[in-house]
Parts: sequence; C-alpha cells; structure tokens
Amino acid sequence: MSSAVGAYPVSQSGPTLDGVRPGGSGRIARLTGPVAIRRRLAEMGLVPGVLATVHRVAPLGDPLEVGVRGYRLSLRRDQARCLELGEITVPPALQPGGVVSAAVPPAAAGRDLVIALAGNPNAGKTTLFNAITGLNQHVANYPGVTVDRKEGRAPLSGGRHARIIDLPGIYSLIPSSPDERIAVEVLAGLRTDTPAPDTVLVVADAANLARNLLLVTQLLDTGLPVVVALTMVDEARTRGIPVDAESLERSLGVPVVPVVASTGEGLLRLRSALEAPRAVSQVPWRGPVLDDHDRVAEAVQRQARSAGREITPASAKLIAWGLLGEGDFTGVLGLGAIEPLIVAVAQARKGWEARAIDPVLDDIARRYAWIDALLGGAAPAAKRLARDRVDDLLLHRLAGPVAFGLVMWGLFVAIFTLAAPLMDAAEGAVLWLGAMVAELLPAGLLHDLWADGIVAGVGGVIIFVPQIAFMFILLAVLDESGYLARGAFLLDRVLGKVGLHGRSFVPLLSSHACAIPGIMAARTIPDARERLATMLVAPFMSCSARLPVYGLLIGVFFGHLAAWQQGTIMAGLYLGGIVAAGAVAWALRRTALKGPSSSFLIELPPYRLPSLGEVARVTGRGVRAFVVRAGTIILALSVLLWAAMTFPRLPEERVAGLDEQHVAQAALQHSLAGRAGKLIEPVIAPLGMDWQIGIGLVGAFAAREVFVSTLGVVHGVGGDDEDTAPLAQRMQEAKRPDGTPLWTPLLAVVALVWFVLAMQCLSTVAVMVRETGGWKWPLIQLAGMNGLAWIVGFAIWQVGSRL
Repeated sequence: MSSAVGAYPVSQSGPTLDGVRPGGSGRIARLTGPVAIRRRLAEMGLVPGVLATVHRVAPLGDPLEVGVRGYRLSLRRDQARCLELGEITVPPALQPGGVVSAAVPPAAAGRDLVIALAGNPNAGKTTLFNAITGLNQHVANYPGVTVDRKEGRAPLSGGRHARIIDLPGIYSLIPSSPDERIAVEVLAGLRTDTPAPDTVLVVADAANLARNLLLVTQLLDTGLPVVVALTMVDEARTRGIPVDAESLERSLGVPVVPVVASTGEGLLRLRSALEAPRAVSQVPWRGPVLDDHDRVAEAVQRQARSAGREITPASAKLIAWGLLGEGDFTGVLGLGAIEPLIVAVAQARKGWEARAIDPVLDDIARRYAWIDALLGGAAPAAKRLARDRVDDLLLHRLAGPVAFGLVMWGLFVAIFTLAAPLMDAAEGAVLWLGAMVAELLPAGLLHDLWADGIVAGVGGVIIFVPQIAFMFILLAVLDESGYLARGAFLLDRVLGKVGLHGRSFVPLLSSHACAIPGIMAARTIPDARERLATMLVAPFMSCSARLPVYGLLIGVFFGHLAAWQQGTIMAGLYLGGIVAAGAVAWALRRTALKGPSSSFLIELPPYRLPSLGEVARVTGRGVRAFVVRAGTIILALSVLLWAAMTFPRLPEERVAGLDEQHVAQAALQHSLAGRAGKLIEPVIAPLGMDWQIGIGLVGAFAAREVFVSTLGVVHGVGGDDEDTAPLAQRMQEAKRPDGTPLWTPLLAVVALVWFVLAMQCLSTVAVMVRETGGWKWPLIQLAGMNGLAWIVGFAIWQVGSRL
C-alpha cells in the first residue's frame, strides 16, 4: 500500500518494535519496508543487534519516542513496524583502528582555503560556524533552490584566511532531501556556483558519538582531507560521558579537536588543525558493498577521462554513492555516454542479489560494528539530568497537549502584546516621515504618489516588522531549546491524517501572525510535496491583517450580540481557516501532490539554553528577508494600485459643485480600479456583492486591511481605517439600485467567509514565487483559494437569500 498517508509495505515474520509497550525494550533482528526507510533507520543506528527502548507514546497514539545508542528519536508506528525484534547472532566485532592516513600537501598559496563544514543536524554545526566566522558571514540561496547557502570568512594561523561553507545538516552521504543533496554536491565539487572544498571540517556531537561517527566514516572513505571537531563537549562532561579526543584521533587517523563553541574553548587549536588535515587511504570496515562502490567510482573516473574531463577520486566516490544508493545519474550527465556506468551499477546489484547481501545494511552495519568496538561496546550510559525530566510533563499523555496549547497560546499572545507598542511606534514614525516629506512637495501627482503610494506601501510593510521580529525571536528560542521537536512529536498524528508533516505545525502557527514567515518556516520540512502542501495552505490561517475587516463587519452587523457571542464568531472564523487548511491539504495530498508520506524520523535533542547570538542571527535574517524581498515587491505593487485608483483623472467639468468627499467617490468610480470593480461585478454579483464592494476587494489585494479604508472612500467617508463609526453608518445606509439595503447581516457573513478563505495578499504571493521558484504554484494557490471562497460564498448567499 502506498498513499499519501498510508502505511509502508512490510514483510514481517516476527514481533516488531511497534508492539513494545512504553518502558520495554527489544533487540533489532531485521529491517523491512522500502529501501529509503530502511536506509534512514539504519543510518540513525537501528541496525540488527542493537537494543531499542520505547520510552513513551505520543498522546494520540503515534509516534513513539525511542531510545537507541544513547539518544532519543521520534519514530512513527509505520516505521516501528519495519523493525523486527528477536535474538540474532551478531558477527564478531571489528577491532578498532586499522585506518591508514597521510598528511595532505598544503593548498596553493595566494587564495583562501575552502573548508566545507559538515555534520548531523543538532550537532552544534551552526554554533561552531558562528564562533569561527563571527560577523564575517552572509546568507544567500543556492541557485534554483530555496536551500540557504551560508558562507563566512575566518582567519587561520600565519595570516591566512579560510572560506567556510556551512552545509545543510546530513546524516549520510546518500541524500534523501533537497538540502542533503546540495551538501553532497558541494562536497563532490559538482556545483559551478561553489568551489570544491580543500578540507572537510566535520562536527561530531561528543554526547552522541555513535551516530555522529557514521558520517565521519563515510567522509573518511572519500579520501577528502578531514578534520573532526568534537562539539557539545561541555554537555558530554555534564552527563558523565568520557571524551578521549587523543584516542579517537589515533583510531580515525585524522585530527580530532574538542571544542565548546559557545565559550571559545578549543577554537585556536581547531584553526591550526585546519591547516594540517589528513586524508585516509585505507579503512577497516570494508565489505562487499564498499568494494563494489569503489569499482563503480573507478568506472566514473574512466568515463570522465573518455569525455575529456578530470574529476578527483573523492568526487567519483561521492557520485558512486548516488548511483548505487538512489540510481541518481545527475552527477554524470556531463560525462558523455553513461551506459558503462549503468552496466557497472547493474553488475554490482546482481552480485549482491546472488550473495543475498542487503546493500543498505551490509555497509552501515559494518561501520556501526567498528564504531561500537571503538567506543567500547554500546554507547556509554549518560547521566540523566533534571532538565531531562521535563519531558515527563511536556510529553505526558494528558498534561503534554495542555502544556503545548498553553505554550502556543502564550506565543500567540506574546507576539501581539509585545509587538503592539513597537508597531504603533513604527506606524507613528512612518506617518511623521510621510507628513514631513509631504510638506516639502508641491500639491499634485508627486505629492499624492508619495503620500498614498510610497508611504502607504512601505508603511504597510514596516508596521509589521516588530511582529515579524518577535515571531522569529520566540520561534528561535523554542527551536534552540529543543521544544519545537517535541511539538512536532505531539502533533504528528493530527497533521499526518491530512497528509502534512509533523513539522508543518510551526509554519501554520506562524501564519496566524503573518503568512510570510509561516511560508518561509516551511523550509524545514524535508519532503518536497509535504513542504509545498504546507505553503499552499498556510494563508488559510487568519493573519493579523484580517482583524480590521473582522472587527468592522462583526461590529457593524453583529454588534447587538453579547461580547462573548461576538468573540465566538471571531473564534469561529479562525477555526474555519484551520478546517479549510486541513481539508485542502487532504485533497492536495491525494491528487496533485499525491505521494507516500515521508518518514517522520527526527531526533529529540536534549533541552539546552538558547544561544542569544543564534537567536539574533535567525531573527535578523528573517526580518531582512521580509523587508528587502517582500517589502520591495509590495511597495512596487502598492504604487501600481495607487495608480489604478488615481488614473484616469476625473474631468474638471465633473468636479464642479461637488464637495471633497463626493469628488473622491466620483474620482474612484472613474479610475481604473473603479472600472475594475464594475468589470468584476458580474463575477461577484452571485455572492450578493456589487461594484462598490468589488473596489474594496481590489484594494484588499495590496493588504487585506486596506478593504476598510477603501470602503471608506467608496462610501464617501474618507480613508480612515481607525474611525469606523461613520463608515458603519454609511454601510447600513447604502442602497442597491432597486432601493434595497446593500449591506445586510447575510452579506456580512459572505464577506467574512470570503476573507477567511480568499488569497488577498500580494506580499504573500511574492514570497510564494520566491520559495517555489516560479509562478506556477502561486497562481494555482491564488486561483484555488479565491475559487473556494467564491463557491462557499455563493452557496451561503444563494441559500440564505431564499430562506
């Protein structure tokens, strides 16, 4: 069975980890299921012979919290069913040592050393990158993808400098997501936008060495010059885990430097080690899979020479892993005919089948056997700290969801309450600057462009910067502390039912303040379909820009109700957006974005104090992206909208005898926007709306709250979106051509539903274009959400008007 949220096909003959009760353990005997799932399970250390403990089950019954090799991870039941339990005969352990390495000749003088920083997620890689580079770093995107490209420059000894490339976190050299693929391509020197690294600085969490050393062994195989940085040394000491860097250096054959990036411990020694890396030429974990891999790598090099290209042995080996692991031939597309490589891969797989070798487990199990021997058997028992017991409350069957709800509610409230004074100050500063400059400009188009186009457009962006900043600050604190991984653990089953990933809850939560940071936060979702589905439904969350519209319509047409009843209507609007998002995600994952549910297999890192420096960097990058990328686009579009509401100008003969309010109303009807309102009237008439409301809908595309001020102009009460009393009266007095009231409670309901479901935010569209790499999905999102809003509004108006 393979569906958007279906189970993995498994062939089992014994008990599985899925059947182990909390507190129980079982020894892994066999891995079943799809190759990609088996590989990721094995990479995380779940190989035959290892003991796995089920610590707890999520409150909704899925996923499981599993302990293995001294750390904990979240494992879905579908994945746990791929782990058969039983007693097996474990092959004799490999002896530690046996690695042969040699010093690497110094890189050519006159240029910066290129150092690739690699490592597992949650291993302290980013903290080390920040400590080495300081403020001398920048973030961009790899061309064609939305994966962050972080680079920095760091001084080395002797006056030389290094160019540090912080790669996305990876568990192995066989990629399973776009960011992992980018990391492998950089290591292999396959990207034209990034130079091949001279040295690989690989970080390994000293408190979780067994799993981290798997990637280290794979990098040693490539023959690339390597230096190992042991991070989290302070954490290991606190937990009573011995750290013997010298012994590890002798066994690995490359420099191993313990560091504490937050305090600077070991950084000077690390800088020196980066100028004296070593490359490995012989390893003791060799087996039939690695032997065949090297033969395929040699075939890659021969094919490159025949095509007139020369690639390094390290690049050939990294390409070979892609060929054997996923059948990925993109790394050899420029090498002419690839038939010899196809034959080499087929021969290797045929040999494995003839000898009943599991290519996924044979190589990884051999590496872990060597790692276990190196570490003296099983991972050392870590001391349980007081902060570890927090999970007994935060992941408790009953208290966990309550605590999560309180944390998220506190986050939501804090964003509004903490940002409100700063938002008011930002708005005041924009208005002050706008008025000051406006006084210097002569009356006319230039004055109007500045006041109504530029100031209104930029102000509409700047006013939300404090809110965006607090959103990034609080989310970064939760992420750095380790709590967001727990939130994904708690909500995975709910989101999985509609085809979303456990990590989708963070983007959806963020979207209640503004869809822009929510869409940007979806980058952390590894599966492309689930990531895109999350971005497509994020704008259904009721953002702060909808509040003025909700407040106006509820206050005008339902103001006679008690306050708690009006509040219930408001809550219903928020809930309606959430339900719509779930329904659309469910439909997308079974149609256009159909595909198997990705593995929700994430580490549950220990709780840590957030790094203030990293929180500041994350916030700065997020705010900068919001202002520069979204702000410039919304500014341009706001100016265009001003032009549409200004031109063509009202003829002078039509101005005579009209007061200022009626002139503004007539000018708007005569403008392109007014004509657009007339043009779309046949489309919105079945929803009970006329051209006047149509102008408001057109204006709302700049920002939803503009609907209020646009209605003020349409109904001849000015554009003040703060004082809605005159507007409320005019709305109640507005008539249709036949003399019947234009605005009624039923039309207010239709308008409310429209603003819940419709996509009316140009800055969100702009960010979607950037995050998806084109216009296809943003246009589908725009048409789909507005189409859904029209259908639901049509049904409400047609049924309600007949009752």
